[in-house]
Amino acid sequence: MNPDRLLKPCPFCGNDCISLVETLREFDGEKMFFVNCGCCNATQHPDSKEGAILNWNERTEPETGSNAQ
Repeated sequence: MNPDRLLKPCPFCGNDCISLVETLREFDGEKMFFVNCGCCNATQHPDSKEGAILNWNERTEPETGSNAQ
């Protein structure tokens, strides 16, 4: 889960129950990480732990208010 709030809420649905998931690359067994939203299942390509967190948190925030389409 996201116990220390390292990850921003999902930019697609706003859910704040986000998980940093550890996996192993098939061809060499290297640890990789990806972020996953438990609500809308948004995810990203696996990366290093720091890279996965950075990439997730740099996503564009959803538009709200009168400018949203």
